[in-house]
Amino acid sequence: MKAAAQRTGGSGSGFMRALAVLGIVALLAAPTAYFHFYWQQVEGEMLDRVQADAQFLAVGVRHHADDANNGTATVPARATAPSADTALAIRQLMHRLPVPEFEGRRVLRDATGRVLAQTGAPLPGPVFSVTVPWRDATGAMGELEMTRSSRSVLWHMLGVGSLVLVLGALIALVTVQGARRSRGRPEGFGDRDGATGVLARQGVLARDAFMDSVREAIERSGRDGTECTLFHLDLDHFKMINGAVGQTYADLLLEQVARVVRRRIDEMAEQVGLPPVVMGAPGGDVLLLLVEALPKSAQVTEAFARGVLDALGSTFEVGPYQLYLTASVGVSHRAGRALSAEKLVREAELAKIFAKNQGCGSYAIHDQNMDAEAEQRSEMGQALRQALLNDEFVLYYQPKVHMVTGAVTGVEALLRWQPEGKPLVMPDRFIPVLEETGLIVQAGAWVLQEACRQLMVWRSHGMPPIGVAVNVSARQLQSPGFVELVERVLKETRLEPRWLELELTETIFVDNASDNVRVLRRLADLGVSLAIDDFGTGHSSLSYLSNFSPRTLKIDRSFLSEAEDGSDNVVIARAIIALGHGMGLNVVAEGVETEAQADFLRGYGCDQMQGFLLSRPQPAERMEQWLRARIQSQQSLEEARRAAVF
Repeated sequence: MKAAAQRTGGSGSGFMRALAVLGIVALLAAPTAYFHFYWQQVEGEMLDRVQADAQFLAVGVRHHADDANNGTATVPARATAPSADTALAIRQLMHRLPVPEFEGRRVLRDATGRVLAQTGAPLPGPVFSVTVPWRDATGAMGELEMTRSSRSVLWHMLGVGSLVLVLGALIALVTVQGARRSRGRPEGFGDRDGATGVLARQGVLARDAFMDSVREAIERSGRDGTECTLFHLDLDHFKMINGAVGQTYADLLLEQVARVVRRRIDEMAEQVGLPPVVMGAPGGDVLLLLVEALPKSAQVTEAFARGVLDALGSTFEVGPYQLYLTASVGVSHRAGRALSAEKLVREAELAKIFAKNQGCGSYAIHDQNMDAEAEQRSEMGQALRQALLNDEFVLYYQPKVHMVTGAVTGVEALLRWQPEGKPLVMPDRFIPVLEETGLIVQAGAWVLQEACRQLMVWRSHGMPPIGVAVNVSARQLQSPGFVELVERVLKETRLEPRWLELELTETIFVDNASDNVRVLRRLADLGVSLAIDDFGTGHSSLSYLSNFSPRTLKIDRSFLSEAEDGSDNVVIARAIIALGHGMGLNVVAEGVETEAQADFLRGYGCDQMQGFLLSRPQPAERMEQWLRARIQSQQSLEEARRAAVF
């Protein structure tokens, strides 16, 4: 209590100090004491002062002895009652509030009325919603609700009466975050507590308040016959930025983004005589922009989308950092009341996904084709779940050989989908859906197990040891227990780690790069080989090559397609070979289809190759036949060479 008084008193506000003293007096008074202040005081000068100076209130509470048996607190009849729709939101619990121990029956309920605990039971876990009833002398009811999402948050939902906390002897330090009318949530409150205040300062609404605005706009568009347009802005690679600069600076970056985007979009709206733009933040790195009465013209809509993207063209200075941003923007627009706010938001988000698939800094406008494609992907996702249960996946294998000797060095395991009674499905059709649904983690575990098992089967058939390469996505690498999975598979199949190679694309160094590098180091410590697939086609960086221990660089087939013509791609391929050898790495070219390409690679010292020139991917049985024939051919050539020497 002493600490509470000192912290409050340090604010320099006499009124605040008085509140703290009143709270402590209320706590010490017996048997009945109340600490309350009227809503008019909260809503006026004091609230502004608290918000501006981030000062703290010491809130003292004591449970009313007369109501101990039923767990219901009583508010004095003299309390001044605010309007029924008034809510005071108190944010960021500075101290975990203990649950009061009433002598009689105590029932804790969530927002749906479900009972969470009764009579002295502890709070059920870190995520909870608790409702404690109270009433005033007239019988009007209010509630105190405690919830925890990504941060601990305390809400005081006041139906009537002044703020009276009577939950047992406790003191809590809380920050008054803000107040708003109706719906009981403060404007600007999103999923990230740190971003809440900074976005609110830019007039950004929380999801609930924003959705209310969308519903009202749809109603107006139905009456007026005008367009209601929604822009969904998603910052590219924001997780990577957050991890690099920390959440505090990331939140300040979001504030700057909101400011420049609002300024730009308001300027454009004013130029064409539109109402002010409404901005919302559903959470994370997403901003939603609601534009009413936008002319029904693709040209105008595209101009607004480009304007949003152009607003991010300058450098953002956040603390010691200079940051460059791009974003993906999805647009949805429809007139009339038939379209719900939820559907308008979903359509904009769907368009944003299509924009991201086009590359960073792109936009897309929703159309019916997107809905059809999304429905197809949803259906495929369900089918893929069944495919995992019904063992419909199969592995095909493509060999790799040494460029000079022609000896087989290993195979790459490639996933295929064989639905019952249907044609074989190639990976470019279903792998993206596996990624989107998260099924790639389960499917990838099966691929790893099956590839290692098959390699040992070939050995049991008398085949010499060769390696097997398995593709691993960023999502697999980031899944909990991935290193343990690899270790367990190697142990169960009795495959030595050096014969397993994990192929990774450069995308793993875009998001959560530092975490991914730690996982890669653990895999390298197991003795597993690591390869960078499609090197030079993604976010190539020499820095990450020095942060872990890859053994192989793979040249993408796109650099070989014009090898015979002496194009710029040839220069890139030569540079990758030189870079790999300079770092002591093995260099493999994939997608080799012609002898001319093989001669080019051989001439510049490429170590290994794979591609249709050698063999198309084949199922395990046929690949075993190919391997036997190749090995026998190599043995015959070796015997002939030895005979020629002697």
